[in-house]
Amino acid sequence: MTAGPSGRRERHPWIAAFLVVIGACAEPTADHDASSPDAMGPVDADTASSDATTAADAELVDASDVDAFDCDADGDGHGSSVCGGDDCDDSDASRHPDAAETCDTRDDDCDGSTDEEPAASESCAIAHGASSCVSGACVVSACDPGYHACGDDCAADTSPASCGTSCTPCPAPAHATSSCDGVTCGFACDSGYTLVGTECDVPAPRPIAPLSTATVSSRRPTLRWSLAPGTDGARVEICRDRACTTVLETLDATGTSAAPRSDLPAGVVFWRLRGRVGSATGTAPSPTWQLVRGATGATIDNSWGTTLDANGDGHPDVLVGAPGATDPATRMFVGAAYLFAGRAGGLARTPDPTTTLASPDGAGGHFGVAVASAGDVNGDGFADVVIGADGVSANTGAAHVYLGGPSGLSVSAATDLVGPDGAGGFFGSRVLSAGDVNGDGYCDVAIAAPSVLSTRGAVYVYLGGAVGLATTPAVALSGPRVAGRFGTGIASGDWNADGYSDLAIGAPLESADTGRVYVFFGSALGLATVPAVTLTPPAGDNGWFGRSLANMGDTAPVDGYPDLVVTEEDAVPASCAARTYRGRSGGIFTTSLSRVVVSGRPCGVAGAGDVDGDGDGDLLVGVPSTGTAYLFVSGASGPASPAAAEITEATSAGFGTALAGTGDLDGDGDGDVIVGAPGTAMSLGAAYVYRGDGAGLATSWATALAAPADGQFGTSVY
Repeated sequence: MTAGPSGRRERHPWIAAFLVVIGACAEPTADHDASSPDAMGPVDADTASSDATTAADAELVDASDVDAFDCDADGDGHGSSVCGGDDCDDSDASRHPDAAETCDTRDDDCDGSTDEEPAASESCAIAHGASSCVSGACVVSACDPGYHACGDDCAADTSPASCGTSCTPCPAPAHATSSCDGVTCGFACDSGYTLVGTECDVPAPRPIAPLSTATVSSRRPTLRWSLAPGTDGARVEICRDRACTTVLETLDATGTSAAPRSDLPAGVVFWRLRGRVGSATGTAPSPTWQLVRGATGATIDNSWGTTLDANGDGHPDVLVGAPGATDPATRMFVGAAYLFAGRAGGLARTPDPTTTLASPDGAGGHFGVAVASAGDVNGDGFADVVIGADGVSANTGAAHVYLGGPSGLSVSAATDLVGPDGAGGFFGSRVLSAGDVNGDGYCDVAIAAPSVLSTRGAVYVYLGGAVGLATTPAVALSGPRVAGRFGTGIASGDWNADGYSDLAIGAPLESADTGRVYVFFGSALGLATVPAVTLTPPAGDNGWFGRSLANMGDTAPVDGYPDLVVTEEDAVPASCAARTYRGRSGGIFTTSLSRVVVSGRPCGVAGAGDVDGDGDGDLLVGVPSTGTAYLFVSGASGPASPAAAEITEATSAGFGTALAGTGDLDGDGDGDVIVGAPGTAMSLGAAYVYRGDGAGLATSWATALAAPADGQFGTSVY
């Protein structure tokens, strides 16, 4: 014998030949003729004895080495009939005398019969029904309730492999598990995946910070997001345009934050996210957000403010309020607000008629008395706007929020807010994006009612969310003293750079009209109801401290903390001063960094942005009584005198009533500003855009925005 490849012993060829000879000689054929010439002739006793010995030896060889002849080739314990065994099919281990008869048209137990009953039908037994053997096949005759026949078995109606009355498996996309409710197929996405259309995809994270349309202090700002359940990271795309056709950088990050590896370019930058699970990256992106990076950068990573860009094209828009606009049908004063769209090459000179906002409040509402970018209140990446109407319902007041989107500003209010504390409060006379006071990734809104509660005054903070702005204030802050007119001035910014927006509120008539400013800090729990810092004017200084407040960005020296500007006034001689208070870690300095003075009162202030391109925030001061606006650029220690630019428009009454930094309207890298001139009660009004030119502010307007109708156009601007 020899060993085969499997280790089994195999027959030698001579043994096989020997057996053939033995078989051929074992029995003479019936027609054998002993007298034939070919016959071997008579066999004598000795020859017969020798032949018998040879045959016996052959039998001994076969019996002594069974493996050599594969007498049990299928290993079922029964030898082949060739070896004298009782196996009727030595090539099939399931067929032998000890086997049970099954329904298969074969003789399984080697008794010469097939499909014998009851054994054949017993072999057809199923768990949830009855089955019998019919013509060599198992046939289901009945199924239990909740089961149905599928082939030779009863399948569960709720099984994804045989849903309802079907015998076809339920389909499922990649990264999903099929399901069945007993009638209809379905599927569930695997952990870390979610349904996007008809496919299971890794869900995109939700951007958290910096808020869309905010200004950042760092060249490499930390981008933060919230992960979807089951995911562990994000792919970050930083782009030059909203569609991300020009990708500046791609980052794969584990966790909930990452910073660019390279400095971002100055100007508007867009970013979006895709979810990741291990090495798998989703295909569906998050909403695209945008930020503004200034000319310089600070070591402190911070952000603040909002640039109005309702359609998200990277070009700032301008909003102008006209609270005296009349209804053409009734000729009643109702108010209006007009959006002027930004575009490559500069601002449109006429408002977009498709985004002119008409008052929803009826006559006397004073709609448009205050306007502002609300920031992105619903997290879709587009700037929204808030408009005040402080004359509604006997001066109870109202405010309305309109959402931005790919097609621009909606003309229907998404949220309507009504003064919570009754008539005479003038709710909506000041409106403001409060930033993100609780760090949830949605812009919040502050609305002031400076005459409510016996002119004590109040400011209400409404939280943004996935469905938009809440209609109930999360925080209601009231002035500490009667007649203080708390809320006359309001400003927001992350003064202490802790990632939560803070709110500064002026009460100019407190303490015998000397005034106070209260600073409330944000936190994960929301805005505090107790001020963390109280600013007071130096002893013997001017009064009406806090009538106007502004976040002017980060002034020199640039440190990543935005700075707060507060006005104060003096009656004799009539003058107005603006004090700058620097933000800092843990709070805000209570001693002013700088003080600039202009002639005339009252006055208003606004952050001008960086009009001269040096990376520092600059200051705009308006004095409507003299029809003048002043620009103060930042020096080594904040805004410095004398004014870098003094602008007047002799033909426009009330010039300087409203003013705002608009962002870079013409794309030259320098901030631009807008100044409103609403005129007298019956005048049309106007608003003028002035361009930053790298050296300061041009004193001749670049664009004059004329009122499309009557109505004190320019009472408010943003």
